[in-house]
Amino acid sequence: MVFLEWGSGGVGQGEPGTIKSRRPSMLFMVIERFKPGQQDAMAERFRTKGRLMPKGVVYHASWLPLDGSRCFQIMESPTRALLDQWVSAWSDLVDFEVEEVLESAEYWKRKTEGVRG
Repeated sequence: MVFLEWGSGGVGQGEPGTIKSRRPSMLFMVIERFKPGQQDAMAERFRTKGRLMPKGVVYHASWLPLDGSRCFQIMESPTRALLDQWVSAWSDLVDFEVEEVLESAEYWKRKTEGVRG
């Protein structure tokens, strides 16, 4: 578990890569692969219901390739189980790949100190 705060002005604000100490949390790289023929249904659900994130899960940023076939996101959650609740809300329309990640500086600090995962 790491301590995170995104930017200096809250979610989606501040300079990229500025994560500061705040509270115990975990970062996740999420790759969404839209199921065939479901992109319009996914967009409609998002427009009508929003992200459907449980309290405590934070969306930071996302990127799509030019063909719009996938979405790469950085999400924050105190537990993987809480993030999985969000995944479940969309799994009928999207296939997910979720990987817990660390900023590279944190990874190398842990490696140097002999700390595992």
